[in-house]
Amino acid sequence: MKVFRRWLIRLAVIAVALGALMALVVGLVAENYFPRAVGELDRQLGSWQLKRESFDRGWWSSRAAIVAESDGGVPAWRYREHLSHGPLVHGATRLGWIGGRGTLELANGSALAEVHWWLSPAMMLSGGFDFSPAGQPEGRLDFTVGDLFSRIDFTLQRLSYRSPDTAAFEGLDGSGFASLDDGRIEARLELNARRLRWFDAVVDGPDLTIAADQSGELIGLRLALAAAHAGLEQSYRDGRLEVVLERLHRPTLETLAKASARIARAGLAPSVRNRQLTDNLLLGLPGMLQHRPRLTLQRLEMHAPQGPLAASGLIGLNQTPPPGYLAEPAALVGALDLSWELALPEALGRHWIRLYLAARGTPPEQVPLGVEEILARLGADGLVVLEEERLLSQARLAEQVLMVNGRPMALPQFE
Repeated sequence: MKVFRRWLIRLAVIAVALGALMALVVGLVAENYFPRAVGELDRQLGSWQLKRESFDRGWWSSRAAIVAESDGGVPAWRYREHLSHGPLVHGATRLGWIGGRGTLELANGSALAEVHWWLSPAMMLSGGFDFSPAGQPEGRLDFTVGDLFSRIDFTLQRLSYRSPDTAAFEGLDGSGFASLDDGRIEARLELNARRLRWFDAVVDGPDLTIAADQSGELIGLRLALAAAHAGLEQSYRDGRLEVVLERLHRPTLETLAKASARIARAGLAPSVRNRQLTDNLLLGLPGMLQHRPRLTLQRLEMHAPQGPLAASGLIGLNQTPPPGYLAEPAALVGALDLSWELALPEALGRHWIRLYLAARGTPPEQVPLGVEEILARLGADGLVVLEEERLLSQARLAEQVLMVNGRPMALPQFE
């Protein structure tokens, strides 16, 4: 028995020594890696300039702080963190290599979110954000990164954001994942909320699904949105939207995003900034079009007080555009694939035309005549057909032949 006790004591001493040594090594590694991690985040987050504010290493734990600065070096937010060196983290409540608890603060010092995370012995990173109940937003986000950091899963719970002027959402729940397997990226996000507001538009019970996949340098996106009710300029119900984006060139998108972020934070006058952003998009256009991107509106349905609306369509390239198409846009028509189908109540069409004329500043007494003139012109040009109090339009452009409602139509002329 005495021999057994002596071995237990020896094993305990060895375990404590190894734990202390591990804690020291983890602290040294964290101190060395911290500035590189901040630098990598700074390169990825183009909206702010991230800087290491402090790192105070201890034996069993360390303290770190990161500050994010906007244009002109003004602090936008700050993250303060207490790191626990393994093998016991989070107050010895979890077993792991390292763990952290921190606070994400706004520039005025108010807390935006409490953050916690830990790296398990199996190299699985788990954690979450608890957004302040008194702040914006509020709610919870949890995440898990596993499979040797090749997959991330996350959930949202009761996330809300309220702004009196622009956008707001209430009761947002959801889940999603992103994975990397043999160079192929796949991601999916599913969200539902009690209410969503964008300026004056209010949507009740929206369900949103976004799926993405990447093979090589090309990305595909699928978006599906359903809503029980939407309050815009009038009430709509049972809305459904399904959109597919194909063959998006990831390197070009990344270059455009980074260049746009640099322009946005350069402190330029609005007119100069907008011009540079437009020039940046034009520079990236050849890189996108040479991979023949395609946008498909698979489904748009909703019920207005005037009756149901349905639409579908696509626009894309069926071949690589010829050289010089930016100087001669007409050369792009031969590579263009375009189609649409639209059916809506005549009363809804008249309603939307009245809104359009009012937005243009047309005097109220001239609006009724303007509605008749626009409908007559659309009918005379063959763009719409009136059947049983419904406006119908079908079109297809392929191989430089444009057919609208079963009739050939001249292609637009570019100068």
